[in-house]
Amino acid sequence: MRGNYGGTTVTKIGSIERILDGRVGKAIARYDMIGSGDRIMVALSGGKDSWSLLFTLRRLSQKAPVSYRVFAVHVDAGYPGCDTGPMEEFLSRHGFEYEIIRTGIFGLIPQKTSPKDNPCYFCSRLRRGALYARGRRGDITKIALAHHQEDLMESLLMNLFFVGQIRAMGPKFVTEDGKNTVIRPLVLAEERLVSRYARAMDFPIIGACPFSDRGSTNRRRMRELITQMEQVYPRTKKSLLRAMANVDPIHLLDTRLTRRDP
Repeated sequence: MRGNYGGTTVTKIGSIERILDGRVGKAIARYDMIGSGDRIMVALSGGKDSWSLLFTLRRLSQKAPVSYRVFAVHVDAGYPGCDTGPMEEFLSRHGFEYEIIRTGIFGLIPQKTSPKDNPCYFCSRLRRGALYARGRRGDITKIALAHHQEDLMESLLMNLFFVGQIRAMGPKFVTEDGKNTVIRPLVLAEERLVSRYARAMDFPIIGACPFSDRGSTNRRRMRELITQMEQVYPRTKKSLLRAMANVDPIHLLDTRLTRRDP
């Protein structure tokens, strides 16, 4: 079957989808992310990653051994000039159930942060709070976030270098209040694969944040470091990903984990 979608043949899109489905399906099975009867709220930021996750989860639901449903929730931070219309039209055209949560987060940023602060943490925390509040309503069983494997690697290095902690992003966890279960089905998917799919599908991407120039320079540096290391040592990314699933606590210094001498 051949056709054209956003300038890309249906055949090419299908080949990308098969690879992406394999990565996401493997993560779902390995980390027991989805069960029968789940109603999964996909946090749709409007970026390439969340669009790709939404379409992939629905596609997998049509052939999965368990029955589950997905719907999209977008938290509108209230940025000037940010129009959710194209997003809503695209969601409706493709038959998705969705919800837009309107907030005044943008107006709070200059009140709660200084010009020297990185507003990303503050904005992310409030948007995550809005998602969790929606998730606590009885019809939601899981919240799906669209972090891919490079996001995990960057977080691992940021915690190592700037926090002094060996920590990344869990594929599945329960929030501290015990009321939300969060999953990250893209954890085994490469960013370049997700980007290829987003370009092929011509998703309507929400515009850049007006505070992007005050964003996380540390995360950018970690991304650049990984890219540089990958150029010299082509297996760097594979090794980092494997390390997160291959922890040897005996050879660390945390007395809560290490084996004590008798």
